[in-house]
Amino acid sequence: MERIGYGEHISNAVENIPYECVIQKEDIAKKLAAEFELPYDKAKVLTNVKLDRMADKGEIERVQRGLYCHIKQTIFGKVTPSIDEIVIKTLKIQDDKRIGYESGAFFLNGYRRC
Repeated sequence: MERIGYGEHISNAVENIPYECVIQKEDIAKKLAAEFELPYDKAKVLTNVKLDRMADKGEIERVQRGLYCHIKQTIFGKVTPSIDEIVIKTLKIQDDKRIGYESGAFFLNGYRRC
């Protein structure tokens, strides 16, 4: 089996993240370091470069430093998840573990996003 390169591994990791979830640089760098047995600092630099290039090409959108989101092309132009979707997903789940939950009126109305 042929091994893929760093850039292709990062691209695949980004593609596997659901649309409404935020793409966090640190998460992808950890996976890259584990997969290729690299020091975390080197994996972080490689991830920064690849994500910046993907954002410059318009494949993903930079939300803020270290955070990116997917772009969908529609007939009306490019669409990204709303800030509410990104914040809620980020505050509820980190590193594949649930860290928050819905409560109050949000919970009582039966509204489920994630």
